[in-house]
Amino acid sequence: MTATLYSLRLSHPAHAVGLMLERKGIDHEVRNLMAGFHPLLVHAAGFRGGTVPALKIDGRRIQRSREIAAALDEIQPEPALFPADLERRLPDPPLPPAGLVAAGVTIGRMRGDARGL
Repeated sequence: MTATLYSLRLSHPAHAVGLMLERKGIDHEVRNLMAGFHPLLVHAAGFRGGTVPALKIDGRRIQRSREIAAALDEIQPEPALFPADLERRLPDPPLPPAGLVAAGVTIGRMRGDARGL
């Protein structure tokens, strides 16, 4: 089984997926895309979203590191990436509403606040 990981050199989530593939012992190729053009290149590779990490494996196209991890555990259960006991798994952290984040950045920029730069 071989896989292709679409990445950006500075993408921590894509690097984490590369480590998952190594832990599973899955042969893979990493294609580091040019930042700024990566949404177009990821779409051209047949993915729905324009983000990395994006993984092609066994005819499947998977994006987002948690979804990739779950798929890798499904494809090759051992060694497991997640605990088998569902209660030991950590829930996804809640995300702030997108409007609040955007508004905070905009207001910070208007004030000249370092947090908004």
